[in-house]
Amino acid sequence: TIRQAQALLARQGIVRLVSGRGAFLEREPGEEPLRLRLMEVDYRDLLDIKMWLEQLAIRRAAERATAQDLDTLSACAENLRRDALKGRYFMATDRAFHTQLLHCAGSHTMSQLVLGLIDALNEYTPWLEGTEAIWLKTVPYHVDICTALHQGRVSAALAAHEYIHLLDLDVLAKLDQLT
Repeated sequence: TIRQAQALLARQGIVRLVSGRGAFLEREPGEEPLRLRLMEVDYRDLLDIKMWLEQLAIRRAAERATAQDLDTLSACAENLRRDALKGRYFMATDRAFHTQLLHCAGSHTMSQLVLGLIDALNEYTPWLEGTEAIWLKTVPYHVDICTALHQGRVSAALAAHEYIHLLDLDVLAKLDQLT
């Protein structure tokens, strides 16, 4: 019970757990940063908002991205693929991909919104068992987005993105099972 309570407080950012040393207060329980207030909303709503904004980003990237922008996006996808071949998935590498996709769309505001949502959602998923296996399944679709954008096939890029969203919903289902 104590471990579960400590884990909950750590997920809420109230304490920081240090193996072999204990739990340390990070902030007062009443001090909720914006990202924690955002997390009081329905996770599915956050994922849907993220999906819609990223779909807009894909459409804009198809119109605005330079060949160099798309090459950089492909390099990010290749980093994801290379790690996946070794059975590894790094959120930082995924974030770099999404950051570049948003850069290709040419909207700083959209980038801030989507990356804020990604960071808020990612903060609550690393402690879920089995999420890495789900994230690894998204990697080919990241590559498909790049290929489709390079070929000017927006609908194919959007379809690949939809598969990523469906896998994100699998993670959400795991979260729902815990609550």
